Amino acid sequence: MESQQTMNGPFTFTDRLGGRWDCSLTLAGARRIDNSDFSAVSDKEFSILQPDREFFARVLGDSNLLCAIVWAVVYPQAEDQLGIDPTKEPEQAEAAFVERIDGPTLQNIKQAFVEALADFFQEQKTALSKLLQVQATMIRRVNEEVEAAMPEIEAEMEATIKRSCKELRSEIRRELSEPHGMKSTAKQAS
Repeated sequence: MESQQTMNGPFTFTDRLGGRWDCSLTLAGARRIDNSDFSAVSDKEFSILQPDREFFARVLGDSNLLCAIVWAVVYPQAEDQLGIDPTKEPEQAEAAFVERIDGPTLQNIKQAFVEALADFFQEQKTALSKLLQVQATMIRRVNEEVEAAMPEIEAEMEATIKRSCKELRSEIRRELSEPHGMKSTAKQAS
């Protein structure tokens, strides 16, 4: 009954293959995070139980780090979800987990984990909510800027393609206009 309740809670995400993962943050999960080695995805050490000012922004801004941290939280679910015992085959289990993450899943992980962080760090709830809003605003602005620049980008790409095709046609005409074998003979005589 309890796992059914948590699997339908706000801190879950569904991977690209339909597996549902609960990333609710508990003290045990936080300790797993603090005891994990994230050197493959981050050169900075941190403690989730004693986060510095930049911790939350760094986690939300770095998808590799975010997924590694979420893996530390959800890995006890790996045997049920993946059929792999993460205590016996940790690299294979983590690789299978990461293989299930696509773009939409990544966004769902981010949303679920921020909600889990806000639930765990009650005093940071407002700051985390604001951070998520700022990040969403920045992503929207980048998308708007790219969209606004698309006509210019497309025109430049079209000009580059035309220029390249023109140069290629000229090169082909030059090659075809020279008699076979004459080019190398003429250069040797010079």
